[in-house]
Amino acid sequence: ERAIADGAPAATRISLTGLPVGEVVIAREVRHEQARILPLVVSAFVLLLFLYYRHPGLVLAILAPAGVSIAWTGGVAALLGRELDPVSVMLQPVLLTVGVAAGVHWIEAYLDELRRGTPAERAAGFAVAGLRKPALLAALTTVVGFLSLSFNSIPAVIDFGIFAALGVALAYAIAAWLTPALLRLAARNVSANLVRRHGELFGNLGFRAAEWLGKRALAIRVSAVLIALAGLALWPRIEVDNDPQSLLPRSHPFRKATDRVVHEIGGSDVFDVLVPAGSTLAEPVSLGLFAAHVLELPAVAAGAGPAQRSESGDWLLRFLLEPSGSTQRSRLFDEIEAHAAALGSPAVRATGTSVQVARDSDRLVKSAIAGTLASLLVLFTLFWAGFRSLRYAWLAMIPNALPCIVVYALLAALGRPLTVATAMISSVLLGLIVDDTIHLLHRYRELRQGGVDGLGAIERVFQHSGRAIVITSVVLGLGFSIGLAGELTTTVEFCGLAAVTILVAFLCDLLLLPAILVDRANPEASHG
Repeated sequence: ERAIADGAPAATRISLTGLPVGEVVIAREVRHEQARILPLVVSAFVLLLFLYYRHPGLVLAILAPAGVSIAWTGGVAALLGRELDPVSVMLQPVLLTVGVAAGVHWIEAYLDELRRGTPAERAAGFAVAGLRKPALLAALTTVVGFLSLSFNSIPAVIDFGIFAALGVALAYAIAAWLTPALLRLAARNVSANLVRRHGELFGNLGFRAAEWLGKRALAIRVSAVLIALAGLALWPRIEVDNDPQSLLPRSHPFRKATDRVVHEIGGSDVFDVLVPAGSTLAEPVSLGLFAAHVLELPAVAAGAGPAQRSESGDWLLRFLLEPSGSTQRSRLFDEIEAHAAALGSPAVRATGTSVQVARDSDRLVKSAIAGTLASLLVLFTLFWAGFRSLRYAWLAMIPNALPCIVVYALLAALGRPLTVATAMISSVLLGLIVDDTIHLLHRYRELRQGGVDGLGAIERVFQHSGRAIVITSVVLGLGFSIGLAGELTTTVEFCGLAAVTILVAFLCDLLLLPAILVDRANPEASHG
């Protein structure tokens, strides 16, 4: 822009816009976004965890495995030549939240061992050993949730899923080895008062919660069914819009420059129509009539220069697009090609970056739905294998499927379009929210097999796993809420929906799943 301005008259106003320029601007803003958001998320996690645990060694044991995993994953991505994009900017915060969620369960088990009187040197090993099976199953399901993004047609989303899965696998492997060592070195001196107060905080919750759920179980289950049906009814109203420029805030200089150009000439993006040699439309008269028809279509602002002819006889027509959503543009390009086919030239194609972006949006919806269904199917298989019970596999699916239904229904109800960031939310969050469900069911099943009655098992699950579920949900929800301070809309939308999904999953784990387990009609869950 400066180079053009230097050779232009003093009164000339220069505004650069268009998709190629936008890609450069967005790449720069993505780097800036990562430098802003990650320190905020880390600071929030450190503050929240320290306020609750009040011991630096416990906080270190939670955060260290995630930090090492992020460093290794970033190093692998750099070695492979992967650069930051609007999707990958969320990789580090997501890996951090996954690591924190897993770390809280380790720490809670460690504190339980201390409360039983186990020496600190042995408590760390016992805690990790006791949670090895549910933690491994949680890690596997999280990896599957991220790998399901490989069904997406957007390369950036595929890369995000692969590197996120790698990061989660590394985090689990590192935590299984590093957490006991850190607890022995940095958390041996946890005070007895802290351990006692920590247990008493949720001591009375279990009995009251079990009693409350026993009286309202049917109402909770019916409400969940009604919410699921209402959410599915809203799914057909989901729209798609994949405009790269919309990632930037309205106040950004590039958006302002784009608005100026649109005001002056009617649009900023262009697309081409390739008319192959030998087709019926390659004749000058037919070509002119065809171009005139395209100019009359909605969303076409004007021609963008004279028709160009190659040495082989192919023609290239260029048009200027009015500001519009990707769905409208995709329909425009389909209409142009259909009209050419009706005139006897089925080989005519709309082409260019604008065409690719618009048509990627159509594939976005199909990829998102396919990825979510694939995640649910594989997760069910893993639950079945992990619990070795078809019943427990179905139970584990309920509090994880409902948040996916709700999050897309919320988009439809608010009239918000599906974008690259929001299309991947269900697959990503399936990987994040399964941990609490697995730990809850694992603990419940152990208690039932140990002879504890249904309501008694629910009571003790709340006292043990309920504490970790509350902590992880609060930390994850508030951690993702920090992303609402981001400048890119991908960051804001992804983090906002993630926070909502975590809240819904939290309610499902602490209300819906126990309400199903205390069903008195079920002998295994009956009281006494």
